[in-house]
Amino acid sequence: MRRITKVAPKNLSIGPHHFQVIEVAAETDPKKGYDYLKIKIGAINMDTREKRLAFDRFPLTEEMSWKLGAFLVASGYPLKEDNSIDWDDSELVGKSGYLIAIENTVGDKKFINYRYLPPGDPQLDELIEDAEPVSPAPSSTNGSAPTPPPVPTPAPIPAPVPVAVAKPEIQSTLSSLNARLAARKKATQEAAARASV
Repeated sequence: MRRITKVAPKNLSIGPHHFQVIEVAAETDPKKGYDYLKIKIGAINMDTREKRLAFDRFPLTEEMSWKLGAFLVASGYPLKEDNSIDWDDSELVGKSGYLIAIENTVGDKKFINYRYLPPGDPQLDELIEDAEPVSPAPSSTNGSAPTPPPVPTPAPIPAPVPVAVAKPEIQSTLSSLNARLAARKKATQEAAARASV
C-alpha cells in the first residue's frame, strides 16, 4: 500500500511553550567525553497550541552548569543562598515549566535554542497573562466539539533567593529577582482572594 507520511520536525516551533519532563537519561558524549543528561519533554506552543516532543541535552560540566541551573529553576527548584540547587534526577519526570524556543544562526547554519523561564521572569508574566483557552472547533464526524488543551498553570513561585553572595552584579540580579518574585506572589495571592469571593 502506498502511503504518505508527514515527518514532524525534531525541534520545537519558534515561540513560547509550556513543557513537562517525560524522561531523563544520563549519557556520555563519545566525541567530547563528558557526561550529560538527555531530557525528553512534551511541550505545547502557547501561541499555536501545537503539541510536540523534544529533547534537550545538559552537559554535566562546570562551564555548562548555568544551562542545567536555568532548566531546574524553571522547573520549580529553588536556588539556594550559595547558588546551589538541591535536586534529584529521579524526581524530574513530571516537573513542568515554561521556555521560549528561539532560532539562532551561526554562519549559514540555523538551529533552535531553548530559553528556560524562571518564575517571576517578565516574559513569563506576560505569557501567563495573555494565555487564553483555545476555542474548540466543531468535529466533522459527530458535530461535538473536541476538548481544548488546558491553559498552562505557572510553576510554583519559589521563596526569595538570599542576596548574601560575593559579586555585586549577582547581588543586583538577585535583588531584582526577589522584588519580581515578591510582586508576582502578591499578585497571585490577590487574584486568588478575588476568585474566592
